[in-house]
Amino acid sequence: ILFTLILYNLTLFATLQYRFILAYSATALAALFTVLTWSGAIHWAVPALSHGSRISLIFVGFALHAAAVLWFLFTFLGTGAGPVWLKRALLAAAAMLCGTSLARLIDPAFAWRAIDAIW
Repeated sequence: ILFTLILYNLTLFATLQYRFILAYSATALAALFTVLTWSGAIHWAVPALSHGSRISLIFVGFALHAAAVLWFLFTFLGTGAGPVWLKRALLAAAAMLCGTSLARLIDPAFAWRAIDAIW
């Protein structure tokens, strides 16, 4: 059902050219990715995936979903809604979340060393 919703919204975006519809499609796609990794259905596509890699993909899915939701929020509400500092803070938080999730996925040893250095 979620895949059909994504196709419908992409078709709607191609017709109307409203940017928030594309952001909504990205949010639905990120939610689909998160559900596939969280439920373990990713093992159907990649049976040799290790447990640690699956957990890293779950974190990436949550980070991408958070970033997509913020993109949808900003494009739906427009440029004048909300203070600029709040938008910048939310974007910085989403960028850090995506960056740390991708770092954990690419090199888990580096991610642990970075966390040890911070703490």
